[in-house]
Amino acid sequence: FTGNVASSNTTDGFNFSNANSNTISNNRAENNSGGDGLELADCDGNIVTGNVFKGNGVIGIQLWSGTGSDLNVIQSNLISGNTSTGIELDESDTNLVIGNDLTGNGLAVKLKASSVQNVITKNNIVGNSNGNISDSTGMPNTITRNWYGSPDSAAVKAKVTDTANAFVPYRLGLVDTAAGADTTAPKAPDTVTVTVSDTSLIVKWEV
Repeated sequence: FTGNVASSNTTDGFNFSNANSNTISNNRAENNSGGDGLELADCDGNIVTGNVFKGNGVIGIQLWSGTGSDLNVIQSNLISGNTSTGIELDESDTNLVIGNDLTGNGLAVKLKASSVQNVITKNNIVGNSNGNISDSTGMPNTITRNWYGSPDSAAVKAKVTDTANAFVPYRLGLVDTAAGADTTAPKAPDTVTVTVSDTSLIVKWEV
């Protein structure tokens, strides 16, 4: 499913139900005022890559339904300016969310109900007005190596709500989200000091 445009509808841009093992790539869902950019309901094993989900009235990408949507890969998408949430996982397990740009949404990523064993990693999650990560599941999910727009742990923590999982380690600089790439190095430290004694070597740095 590739090369399609869904724009200015009053419902979802794209809606899949019980659709498994598909590749959804290079599509655009924009300004759909009454729904999501992409909804996957009871859909397993799909790859969602290289799409734009922008300015939709509810959620950019939603995975949900009775048994949830499992084992999907959400990779290298632009998810921006969606009113409620960028990506929402509801009763959905073992999904990989990697290398996406999530900017200017209400909330960037939301995990809810009993969603478990999902991996949220190497995403740029910046400038989302109501927070970056909300995980109310109390279940083990992996949230790691994302860039939150600041290297300051207090600033990062202020926009993460999580009942069971840590958000560290996190990136100190922008993630290269091009497909297959992760090459942008973190910002160099502003200062580095080394203290040497007979029994130790202490290195300190500030960014």
